[in-house]
Amino acid sequence: MKPETFVNMIKNNPNKAMVYLYLKKRTIKQWILNNSGSAAQAKDILQEGIIILYQNLAIHGKPLNTSPQNYLLGICKNLWLAELRRLKPIVELPNHAQETIPEQPAYEEGINVLGLLNDMGAQCQELLKLCYYQRKSMVEIAEIMAFKTAEVAKSMKYKCIQKARKIAYSTLEKEATNGAMG
Repeated sequence: MKPETFVNMIKNNPNKAMVYLYLKKRTIKQWILNNSGSAAQAKDILQEGIIILYQNLAIHGKPLNTSPQNYLLGICKNLWLAELRRLKPIVELPNHAQETIPEQPAYEEGINVLGLLNDMGAQCQELLKLCYYQRKSMVEIAEIMAFKTAEVAKSMKYKCIQKARKIAYSTLEKEATNGAMG
């Protein structure tokens, strides 16, 4: 169906337009099933996608530059990817890992990221752990670490990352120097 024809249908006979879209569900359902979803999740995403498509075209008057099926598929893909990000499990560090972090090379060049954390000090370790492992917001980190504001937490995060880079570059330089001598 041509985009113009569908836009007219959605404005003049929205029920017919919704039925038309719902009949095109196979592609969307298959895509979600192929990307870690279930049939029930595909149905929910399809319904939400149809609502968004209707709002975009009929209420907000956005132009339709592609086929209605492709437009709906794009909406549903974005919805499903957002849902997967939301459902992504948060990695928790075991309590003993907070005390001593085992050495593990992260790159073939031998940068030991976990070792970097040990060299950075307790405050940076805690801040980066909250930020990256527990996915806490800057507001939550500020509360947990008793910073005055989220901006202070953000600034501290930046300083900790810079400190990690400095330690990593220093480590690489030492290894390069030792490798050239040995």
